Amino acid sequence: TLSAKAIESGITLEISKASGAGGHVVTDPLRLKQILLNLIGNAIKFTHNGKVSVWLEKRETVVREGRAVELKFRIQDTGIGLKPEEAQRLFVPFAQADTSVRRKYGGTGLGLVISKQLAKSLGGDLILKSSTPGVGSTFEVTIRAPVATPEQLKALGLEAKNSPNARASKTDEPNAAGTLEGKSILVVDDVKDNRTLIERYLRSTGIKIEMASGGQEALDLAQSAHWDAILMDIQMPNMDGLETTSRLRKLGYQKPIIALTAHAMREELDRCIRAGCDKTMTKPVAKKDLIAQLESALLK
Repeated sequence: TLSAKAIESGITLEISKASGAGGHVVTDPLRLKQILLNLIGNAIKFTHNGKVSVWLEKRETVVREGRAVELKFRIQDTGIGLKPEEAQRLFVPFAQADTSVRRKYGGTGLGLVISKQLAKSLGGDLILKSSTPGVGSTFEVTIRAPVATPEQLKALGLEAKNSPNARASKTDEPNAAGTLEGKSILVVDDVKDNRTLIERYLRSTGIKIEMASGGQEALDLAQSAHWDAILMDIQMPNMDGLETTSRLRKLGYQKPIIALTAHAMREELDRCIRAGCDKTMTKPVAKKDLIAQLESALLK
């Protein structure tokens, strides 16, 4: 997901894991993805030369309910680093290293605070392990999760890696090549990396894709061309996705609008539907889920 962003920044993104760090655990994959996307995304954003390294370790632990593991993700960068006084403010809501950081890089300073809260809710924590100005920073996020039981794996159509009944299977990635051939969609997102990722996801489907970097551009394009569906980012500056969707409906656009939002709360999803969206998807969006949603919306 973040490789395009790293390439665009001219740095290397390395991801590796310790021996024996595989297997299945039971946790909230959406929240874990949000934590990692925020941490790795920040590391890339604040690194101008060198690389960002992500390392996974697993440690067995014992809990009253049964077997569990502690997963530790170490995110190390060769970026701008932090002074000691800046590091102390890092997990304070709406605080950043200094005002020049917000002017240059954007953001509210809430990402790390929320990520820390999410990590704690998953039985772990998020800490700044080390940071040196001009050298880089190292963050560590841990979560604790029970090991999946054979019954849970079977219910999901999975089997233990070393099970005698285990067999090789192909990935469940969708093979949508040709099924959406000739359809056209408008992708509205203010972040270029997100637009690029969706384009990559849909490259094999035959869909014609047009991009818009904001709400006003989406309104202009939607009035001048026919689109079978619109993928609408909700969190955008100036004119957000809710206002853009509402205006599109008032202008007479009646085709499906699928909301893409970073917030999974029921209230946020309900707001999307009230604004005129037909469906909602929570970021980060998986390729197979996105294609399935488009097939559902366009192949009725």
